[in-house]
Amino acid sequence: MPVDPFHIMIEGNDGVRIGRDDPLNPKDPEQKIWEISDSDIYKRRCPREFNSDADEALQAIGLKTTDQASPYLSYFQKRKEWLELELSQVETKIAACRPGESSAAYLADLEVQRGAYLNRLYIIREFTSNAVSDRLGNRLGLMARWEHDLLGTKITTEGIEYLGGTILTGSNDEWRTSYWMGSFDGDTMRGYMRGFLQVPFTKIL
Repeated sequence: MPVDPFHIMIEGNDGVRIGRDDPLNPKDPEQKIWEISDSDIYKRRCPREFNSDADEALQAIGLKTTDQASPYLSYFQKRKEWLELELSQVETKIAACRPGESSAAYLADLEVQRGAYLNRLYIIREFTSNAVSDRLGNRLGLMARWEHDLLGTKITTEGIEYLGGTILTGSNDEWRTSYWMGSFDGDTMRGYMRGFLQVPFTKIL
């Protein structure tokens, strides 16, 4: 399960932008994953490690690992309270709409938001209880870790003069990244990502 497409970009103050892509098949950058019959071609891009209950993933979203039956219930209770507040604000806006004064598109957008909040609240109510449901709780600790070189030719190095040196972009200059994704939140279908980009750098003396 490689991340595809992969193009990392880091932006900072003073217009500094550093980025590079990494195609699944560096020899054929435009080739799509479903066009690659030999998975060994993109094996380097597959996760190096899986963890179903990683402390780092839980701590990243503010959960403390404990020996209790459920360290997750307070998380979903706070999320439920937040969703109820957001739902209330949307319903207030809907109630304030007057025929002929509010556009159909605006009202339709509010109804979509309302439906989304109601659905997420339903999921929390149905799948959390005194004992954490497998459907939600066991996803918060998930973690998959990747580590690979960046071999693409789409390279961005803007504003590098502010860094006091030069970033090397030759064919033999190694760019490398390591990152993990996890902490999947069952009611929002969101996740968490953390990692780093290592680039070859020559300081100007």
